Amino acid sequence: MTGKPHAAIRSGAANPSPCPACGKRLDSWMGAHLGSDEPPTPEPGDPTVCAYCATILVFADYHCRLRMPTPEETAAMQADHEAWDVLQSFQEFARKRRP
Repeated sequence: MTGKPHAAIRSGAANPSPCPACGKRLDSWMGAHLGSDEPPTPEPGDPTVCAYCATILVFADYHCRLRMPTPEETAAMQADHEAWDVLQSFQEFARKRRP
């Protein structure tokens, strides 16, 4: 074992929610977590990325409805360099999947 953190990924079904940026219907989630614990299910305020338009979004509630982040939330995400790198990786992946 190298002592380096490892990435764990978890996914699940969600109540259908449109992306507030592109309007596509999103009905599942996927989360990445760096560390040894199992990644948690999304909680209100947690960031995510739309799989269709690559916009960074925030879970609005425990039903996995989505909203745009506030300017304060965006600044906090950017200040957490490790988390911001993960979000940008998800954005890049979503952009590459576009037709």
